[in-house]
Amino acid sequence: MASKETAFVETLKPYFAESLWKLGKWDQFEQVTCNLESQHFSVSLGKMVKATIFDDSQGFEALYSKIVQDIATSIGYGSSSSYRDAYEAILKAHLVSDLQLFAQEKSLADEGTALLLKNRISCSAMSFAVREPILNLHRVLIENSICPAEVKSEYLGKVWHDIAKLSRKCGFKQTAYASLLHASELGAYCSHLESAKFFWCEGNHQKAMKELLNFLKAQAISVIENTEDLSVTRLHSVSALHTIAAKVPNTNED
Repeated sequence: MASKETAFVETLKPYFAESLWKLGKWDQFEQVTCNLESQHFSVSLGKMVKATIFDDSQGFEALYSKIVQDIATSIGYGSSSSYRDAYEAILKAHLVSDLQLFAQEKSLADEGTALLLKNRISCSAMSFAVREPILNLHRVLIENSICPAEVKSEYLGKVWHDIAKLSRKCGFKQTAYASLLHASELGAYCSHLESAKFFWCEGNHQKAMKELLNFLKAQAISVIENTEDLSVTRLHSVSALHTIAAKVPNTNED
């Protein structure tokens, strides 16, 4: 209803544009943003992502200089509001820095780049408002990365798993479930375990235990097939989890 009112169109356009670049709908993104009066941060970030994906190095550098200047000038001093602005500016700087790193590499074949991005996320605050934008930016970049299909699927599945885990912990159930579906489809490691935690929190303990059993089966196969994983600790862990699951009745029923 609000989007049909002329007074709200310009206010809502940046959020619509953000959803478009996160979905990879670049033609629609260009149409929406070409006449946009206000330059929202998410719109500028989307333009930088587009420049990275379509190898527009000059456009990326111009946007990068402008957005860094905007972030720096948004931070004042001497008032309580300036401290709040600083937190938001740090998140924006984090996003731009990750994007710049990816723009330089354009590939996740280098494990060092992937590890650096992972470590940078782990250093951020465990908050949906902080980590969700970072993870979704990584998701879009990974989807457009230059690397073997199996490597892309592995990293993309891990990001979807992390989004699901973050969403569950922060109480965003719909986002958590949707992300779990993507992670499971990509065969992400521990997706069954995260599904078990999700269903347990929902009160569906029977389905949670079924997901746990699926995870245990995968772990048991991994132990058997990989001799390097045949450690006493891991074998004991798998055995203990099987014992716990066996004590729950009706886990094989629908």
